[in-house]
Amino acid sequence: MTEKPPQKMTEKLPERPAAELPGTPDEGGAMIDREQVRNIAYLIRLALTDEEVEVFSAQLSTIVDYFDSLAEVDVEGIPPYQHPQLPRERLREDVVQPSMPRDDLLANAPQHQDGLVRVPVVLSGPDTDEA
Repeated sequence: MTEKPPQKMTEKLPERPAAELPGTPDEGGAMIDREQVRNIAYLIRLALTDEEVEVFSAQLSTIVDYFDSLAEVDVEGIPPYQHPQLPRERLREDVVQPSMPRDDLLANAPQHQDGLVRVPVVLSGPDTDEA
């Protein structure tokens, strides 16, 4: 079952039963197969080419294999790492100070409207005013 990821972040992903999800624990091994990579890409709404799926499958499998090899390291008798307590940085007191007058600030702004600085639209959507 290959579904296209939603084109907009507001679109809801269809529900998928756990039985349909790749990478269930029954499969065993550390191999991250192409279907698992596609499922991850689907969940994070990332479009991948077939070549990218192959590359990520191999890279993720290598990473998982490395972590599996760490489980074989004998750590008996080695105490857990403890981070040393560092002195807290001293911060200045939070004191109210006069700020730049609004008229001076707006005089330096390329665009302003109703006493506010106007900036270009960064995100567009149905509620934005693109002027």
